[in-house]
Amino acid sequence: MKKALLRFTSGIISLILIVSISVNACAMPAFVDDVDYPITDCDCIPAWYARAVYYLWYAHVVDESRVDEEGRTLYEPARAITRGQFLSFLGHLAEQCGKEVEQESVWELSVKDCLKWAVKNHIAYGKGNGLGENDTLTRQEMAVFLKRFAEYIGFPLDDSNTLCDYEQLMDSDKVAPWAEESLQYVHRYRIMVGEEHEYGSFFMNPRKTVTRAEAAQAIFNYVESSHFDLPFYGADVGEFPPPSSEDF
Repeated sequence: MKKALLRFTSGIISLILIVSISVNACAMPAFVDDVDYPITDCDCIPAWYARAVYYLWYAHVVDESRVDEEGRTLYEPARAITRGQFLSFLGHLAEQCGKEVEQESVWELSVKDCLKWAVKNHIAYGKGNGLGENDTLTRQEMAVFLKRFAEYIGFPLDDSNTLCDYEQLMDSDKVAPWAEESLQYVHRYRIMVGEEHEYGSFFMNPRKTVTRAEAAQAIFNYVESSHFDLPFYGADVGEFPPPSSEDF
């Protein structure tokens, strides 16, 4: 009888622990499927890019990658971003910073509109195959676009936090000459930082392809460094409202 009671008690305790772990794992979700979130393609554990993506999503800067066959909106953070997609994000951000791009409503901007804006304002130039809007973006190309964008907007940036010197990056000699000044600039203002490898070494990986998560994080870093408060647009996601600017 005592053994049966002990087994029953142990079973109840185990069940409670399982439920508790499941609830805690989703206590601060970043991208989840069981809540009415606009983006639904990542797990319950908050990812390093979650704040950046959601902050920019609610400010109408980034948009979805696609909508799947079940009607779910997907950001696809691990997917490589193209030059055109990244420039469209910057075009949306320019609108939010008070610059005229093309349309009155930010959601009416097309990628084509943003590309015309980027060329007109000397943020992007052509490649051997034209503007190369369908080519995947590299980290050194992103640095160039971000530096030109920052200079175009004209907000003063905050470099109060210290980083390792740019020259201490283990692969600074791998940067293309046309991108070196831009990478030094974004590194100084913590818009882009090196990727830490083993033994504490940092690499900029200038020729590495940029993911959509990395693109959102870099744009968010710029917004944070410029101390510009982006507006939110009436987002309603139940018990998980969009983050406020005070969180950053």
